[in-house]
Amino acid sequence: MVKNYARKNAARSRRAANPGEGHRTAVNATRPEEAVPPVLLCDLPEPDLAGHAPCPACEGRGVTGEYTVHHYDEPTPEHGAVGLLLDIMCPRCHGCGRATHDNCMPIHTTDDPFEVDEYLDGLADEQDEEPCPSCRGRRCNYVQAFREPGPDENAASSELEARMEKAGVDTFQVQGAALFGALDELLGEGAQDLMARADTSMWLRMPCGCAEGLCRPVSLDDMETDHGAPARDAYEESGPGADAFEQFGVLGVTMEISEAQIGMRDALDVHGGDVAATSGDEALRRRWAKAAPETRAGVLLSAAWGSRDKVLTPTDDWPGRFATDFREYARATADSETFHGAAFPAMPLPGQAGALASTLGFDREDTDTALATALRLLAAAGDFA
Repeated sequence: MVKNYARKNAARSRRAANPGEGHRTAVNATRPEEAVPPVLLCDLPEPDLAGHAPCPACEGRGVTGEYTVHHYDEPTPEHGAVGLLLDIMCPRCHGCGRATHDNCMPIHTTDDPFEVDEYLDGLADEQDEEPCPSCRGRRCNYVQAFREPGPDENAASSELEARMEKAGVDTFQVQGAALFGALDELLGEGAQDLMARADTSMWLRMPCGCAEGLCRPVSLDDMETDHGAPARDAYEESGPGADAFEQFGVLGVTMEISEAQIGMRDALDVHGGDVAATSGDEALRRRWAKAAPETRAGVLLSAAWGSRDKVLTPTDDWPGRFATDFREYARATADSETFHGAAFPAMPLPGQAGALASTLGFDREDTDTALATALRLLAAAGDFA
């Protein structure tokens, strides 16, 4: 989150002048007097533990008791609320509230979204209900965000970058190895631990529109979190102009790109490298359609670079033509950073290849063409029996 450094420095100076004064007293003493309008708090149901022991970190609630704020462009007409409090999900149980995950349902922040949707759809079928198409009856959706790194995270990140440069590997190789716990093999002993220490990701619980009736206005000054810090701190630290969603980094998309490529290569392997058969794989098509547009565009651009020196069998259809164009764009570019852009996978993607990848990736009406194009490029770069 964006920190209110001015007030924190003022509080620090006050404590230096008054050694016996506590942190909270100093912060309150330096707080501006103007009132902050109310925000909305959604009283979402707690997880069903079904007799399991509660998670010791969150005491079975699935959330940490801390918040960030999603700021509205305009106050709500009914309550004059300027934002919505978002729960930060428990990083230990990932939202289920249980101490262990034996026979646990796929309802965690880190579970495969497709498996979660199937599970929730099954519950709705059992209850003969028509669930909300957005949250499938869960009353919320999980979204990933990233907090501002502290000194420890910055140090770990710098060490990782130094090792990457020395080994001559890129972000995708690192993320792929990290997914399988093989980062020590790629970057040396302790690299996997460095990745964990550099991680600033967190999951937020975003109430669905169908949960509007569970939301109520609250005073930030009167509301305390479980850790003793008023929710007003979350409001001021995120800043009215710094929406919680603007804190999302590119790490989440990078991870999704790596996971998508792994899934697509696995599917190609299952189908013996047959692009047509793999393109018709229903499970793969659903996953691809549900992926973020930025993820689809990133996969296309990355796959294009991987195919630049490979043999690509031309076909007279749109995926074949697009794949040929991608490879030629890659061949005409000097290096990977120029092709991907220094901020990859952040938008906009550079060059003609970036424009084409974005056009295909953001086409929500026809995701099959982008999938077939990416599979052609991955098949050319891979070795599938």
